[in-house]
Amino acid sequence: MRTLHTLSRRPLCRGIGLVRFIAMPGLLAAGLSWALPALDQAAVSMKLSTASNVLLDQLASARAHVQRSGGRIAACRSDDGVACSPQGGWEQGWILFEDANGDGVRGSGEGVLERVAALPGEFRLQGSLATGVFTLCSRDAGPGDARQISLHGGLGPHVRKVRVSSCV
Repeated sequence: MRTLHTLSRRPLCRGIGLVRFIAMPGLLAAGLSWALPALDQAAVSMKLSTASNVLLDQLASARAHVQRSGGRIAACRSDDGVACSPQGGWEQGWILFEDANGDGVRGSGEGVLERVAALPGEFRLQGSLATGVFTLCSRDAGPGDARQISLHGGLGPHVRKVRVSSCV
């Protein structure tokens, strides 16, 4: 004859234990501390891409205007959007203007074609029109990614990602 054994059932646990309750916030904090720098770096990279594309768009606009009008276009640093500024960096803003007399300085009869406002304070734009190469970097990012805007070469004006040791 078979006998049925009744198995003693353990009561079902409801909720979580103390160890899990204490460990979970620690694990969550560790995961966030690992992910947040990557998100910050991605945000800086997107800002760099946006700012460099704005610059490239301005240069393409100037190039198209030259092709339409056949005149000479110049660019200079400008903190007020009206006159050229001899001091300061390109990050303070710049103007594109018709340079009728070819001196590279905006005169009274030379109209402004484009005004570019100052870049956000975290950006630095280094370079010159003489070399045709500009480097845009973020002071907040320190050493790392930057964008190089080149006006010359077989590709025409273009942007490429570069690494910089510092952004001062």
